[in-house]
Amino acid sequence: MTMTTRTPTGRDAGRQSTMNGGDADRLKAAASGLAEQAGRTAEAQASTAMTKAGEALDQVAQAVRDAGSQMREQRPEIAGIADTAATRVEETARYLREHDARELMDQVQDFSRRQPLAVVGGSLVLGLLIGRFLGSGRSTTDSDGATVPRNRALTTPDYGTPTATAGRRGRTGAGTVGGL
Repeated sequence: MTMTTRTPTGRDAGRQSTMNGGDADRLKAAASGLAEQAGRTAEAQASTAMTKAGEALDQVAQAVRDAGSQMREQRPEIAGIADTAATRVEETARYLREHDARELMDQVQDFSRRQPLAVVGGSLVLGLLIGRFLGSGRSTTDSDGATVPRNRALTTPDYGTPTATAGRRGRTGAGTVGGL
């Protein structure tokens, strides 16, 4: 006996999709369960990372406090600043150890709702700093192929002036365009 498989068409396709509706619901439920499990795993890993960061910050605070102690006799004002910094770092470390990732996210969201301008402004400043940091190490070439710092490459060349053309072509360039 030979069985043939046929693809449902027309009314049969409608019945087939109705029968597979249960399969789709089970698939959605399974996907939802996997997403929830992934979220819990990510939250647990973030909490573990926060605890480790807190421990590392404790070591930093101790190093700052030790440096301040060594300077206490020679520079008491710097030692005081170091003690204050160490205290702040210890407070941050304690916060990271005592709170989990969910609490931190809840507090960040709450702050964002209360102070949206501060968040937008802080994001802008952070973005500018990152852009400045990433762009600071680059250099480019000018029209003669010479490497110049990035900020010089962004300026408009001053064609026709003796200093601009003398540096580029070795000529005074007085009364000429581009030293030609």
